[in-house]
Amino acid sequence: IARMHPSGYLGVGDWQAMGLQPDERVDLLNRTIRLRDFVHPTLYRNDTYDRVLVVNPADGRVYWRPASTFGGVCSSGWSLQGNNAVTAYNGNACPPQSIDKVGIGTSLPSSKLTVQADVLPTGGSYTAVQVNNLIPSVDNNGLNYVGVEAQTIDFTWPPNPNSVFYFGGRFTATNATKANIGVEGTGQSTGSFQSPLNVGVKGVAYPSASGGAYGVQGISTGVGIAGYFLNSGGGTALVVDGHASISGTLFVSGPGWINGGTPIVSDQNLKHNIQDLDSALELVEQLHPKRYQYNTGEFPFLGLPQGERMGLLAQEVEQILPGLVQTATFPELRGSLGAMVHDSMLLKGIDYMELVPLLIGAIKEQNVRLDVLQAQVAQCCGTNPGLAQQGNGNQKNAAVPEDVQEQRLTIQPNPFTDRTTLGYYVPQAGRVSLQFSTSDGKPLGTLREEQAEAGAYTYEWNTSRLASGMYFCTYMLDGAVVVKRAVKVVR
Repeated sequence: IARMHPSGYLGVGDWQAMGLQPDERVDLLNRTIRLRDFVHPTLYRNDTYDRVLVVNPADGRVYWRPASTFGGVCSSGWSLQGNNAVTAYNGNACPPQSIDKVGIGTSLPSSKLTVQADVLPTGGSYTAVQVNNLIPSVDNNGLNYVGVEAQTIDFTWPPNPNSVFYFGGRFTATNATKANIGVEGTGQSTGSFQSPLNVGVKGVAYPSASGGAYGVQGISTGVGIAGYFLNSGGGTALVVDGHASISGTLFVSGPGWINGGTPIVSDQNLKHNIQDLDSALELVEQLHPKRYQYNTGEFPFLGLPQGERMGLLAQEVEQILPGLVQTATFPELRGSLGAMVHDSMLLKGIDYMELVPLLIGAIKEQNVRLDVLQAQVAQCCGTNPGLAQQGNGNQKNAAVPEDVQEQRLTIQPNPFTDRTTLGYYVPQAGRVSLQFSTSDGKPLGTLREEQAEAGAYTYEWNTSRLASGMYFCTYMLDGAVVVKRAVKVVR
């Protein structure tokens, strides 16, 4: 139904039934306009025009206005720069400006961009922000593709005196019931892809003229772990190519290979109250080396070595040299879901490097004792050439063993209990004397003294009446002296 008003207005609708008259050039009494060609995506489309139709809600009249003044731009805060949607920059057509913040999921953004997710997922995991950088199937550009890049840059000069730390990225995980993981990085090859190198987390730092550089820095408070490296596939957990500086306790479960040596800081400028080491031999004699095997089955997480080992027991050493023993807490280990793999435990360890100066001192003290003993033996032989034979040994000629010929005097076994055999070699006929003394050089007796022909000899020494301890056996041939240590132990 249409009605043409005498004033030139065209009305569409049942005007007679409504009792009204059209008052615009085209006046629709009810319903709306339908433009069927506008359904097509390209017909009558022109992206160069910026005028849009608007409707007065009071009377339904249609007007136009520039798209740049459309209220939706300022209400959303976003504007178009070319084909890019941008906001929160200086010169934006409407707020927000550069000093303002953008919030997603929150009305109180605390940073330039704050994304807050407070939806309880029904299953699986929930990600607040996900960035996917999908690489084209054919890429000939040789580019590096980055999922997320964050920078904090200060271009002011001179530098801002109030700045303390600049963080390119900071991640915090709080109040999980099993495990809080601030950063997790995964490098992997899937399917038929075989990358030559997969890196989970990589840190690179470039030093400045006024400070150092840390590619990755781990800081732990309390009893936490500053850095934890685990390889569950049988490979290497940590490789350090260059210098490594560790302040605190380092636990290595498994063998550690250091190809360039392991120097320990021993600079004289760092020390005071420097004194010579005394009574080293006395301390060494109180140590009891052991053979043992580790309980690898009970403590698999410690990476203990297999097979028979040799060493000292920390609890025994602690009674003699407490400064060489340290106690530390081996940290607990939890799985990726926070489940306890093993609890923390106290362990005692020995600083074996501290034994080196002790052994050096003991050898020097022993050499002094040997010098004194040799002097006493020489004096004894010169004044008492006819000492009576002690013991009940038997001489017998034998083929010349290589070790006896080389060492001139052997003691086998050594240590011994009630009996041992002295072997000695006479390269040329001469006066032979076998004597023994205490560890401090006090003569105890002569085992054999005679004129001997060239050859190899043995002496079966009955030591059942000797107390356990260390003794010195002296072999003399025409004034030439060889001294060997003999140790008797309790059966």
